[in-house]
Amino acid sequence: MVDAYIRHLVHGEEAPSLAGVEPGARAELEETFTLLDAIAGIDPDLVPEAGADPVAQSLGFEPSRGPGAVHLAQADEVRLRIAEEIGRMQRGALVSPDEEAALVPGARSDLLVRVAGVRIRVVVVGAGELAQLEELLAEADRLFYRFPETAAVAIVAADDQLSCQLVEAQDCRPAVEVPAGVRVGPHPRRPELPLRVALESYLDEIEPLWDEPEVIGDAGGEAFDVEAVAAGIATAVVRRLADEASRARIAAKRGALTALGDREIAALTRLVVDVSHGRVAAPGVGERLAVLMGDAA
Repeated sequence: MVDAYIRHLVHGEEAPSLAGVEPGARAELEETFTLLDAIAGIDPDLVPEAGADPVAQSLGFEPSRGPGAVHLAQADEVRLRIAEEIGRMQRGALVSPDEEAALVPGARSDLLVRVAGVRIRVVVVGAGELAQLEELLAEADRLFYRFPETAAVAIVAADDQLSCQLVEAQDCRPAVEVPAGVRVGPHPRRPELPLRVALESYLDEIEPLWDEPEVIGDAGGEAFDVEAVAAGIATAVVRRLADEASRARIAAKRGALTALGDREIAALTRLVVDVSHGRVAAPGVGERLAVLMGDAA
């Protein structure tokens, strides 16, 4: 009867008749039809999540959880474990509830992790549900479209080791595979790893930690000869190009590189000295290099 009434509202079909329905069921159906009348035609973006929707509660529907969702009490515990694991990385990461995603319909993200200039969103799924990659990648792709500043999405399973599949935007979209030129569907390029290992390997790649530079002891007392340094670097460059000339397979390239020598070293040295003394500004540098290249050609 409810299905027939929804078809009546959506497609204009004839409303179901309640004639002959037992009085108790009739009253319940009339109440349900009134609720359906109240929500007909409402913009879907204005409809709250099922768990907070009084109409859904009145109809007795279970709150929709979507693929990979975790029970609320369990999710709180998992979020706490995730925050603790990220803290053990000792990279100054800030972990907070993803309030931005909470304001956008269809953007499920539990936590937002900030490390320096990198933003990583964390989605918690049920234990063993990382196998449903097709649905999870589509869900992650929606996050990338809604929040373009997101560097990666960490899909974390609520299991003992917090298994993590970390993906970037290109992992969630079809692509052309080289060199075969074959179109392939969305697939993660990184392996499934425990959360901390997955995040550390990813951050080491895009935001590496550098050792502090060593202090230069007596640099202040040493004389610095710009001309000597420039000449040394120019000489090394010309020698390297001459070495490339001996291996060049194209005759024109071999001839051009072999022709480079003392004249080019002297011209480059003079240019560096003039720039260091303020005798040449940026436009002049380009002009001098153009002349040098023209002479070499």
